[in-house]
Amino acid sequence: AEGVDVRVCLLRDGRYEGTHRSDVVTEVLDSKAVLIGSPTLQDEVLPTVAGFLSYLRGLRPGRLGTKKIGCAFGSHGGMGGAVAQANELLKAAGIEVIEGGFQVNYRPDADELARAYEFGRSVARKVRSR
Repeated sequence: AEGVDVRVCLLRDGRYEGTHRSDVVTEVLDSKAVLIGSPTLQDEVLPTVAGFLSYLRGLRPGRLGTKKIGCAFGSHGGMGGAVAQANELLKAAGIEVIEGGFQVNYRPDADELARAYEFGRSVARKVRSR
């Protein structure tokens, strides 16, 4: 991704073998940027992601050392809400929200996938410029 090292972490939620949130936080502390993905579930961030963001907010990694940038992305089937809520929780964790996030209605079509790709490239360029 534009010469930027990317780590993808699937949060453990009891149904999936994922990464424990404390291990994800270790990745966050070592990163320059944090992107959080969540679909909207009943007008809210997915509970597993909300729990992680609450944990992250308590640690406030944005106050330590180099400021971090980040944003949320996701999909929704109605009014949305998860991306905006996740962005607010990132801000509360001291992370500078960039790009305003990225969201699509239902499944992304070819144009939306192309926009998502460009969104990722834009974030990567901002990471490289830090």
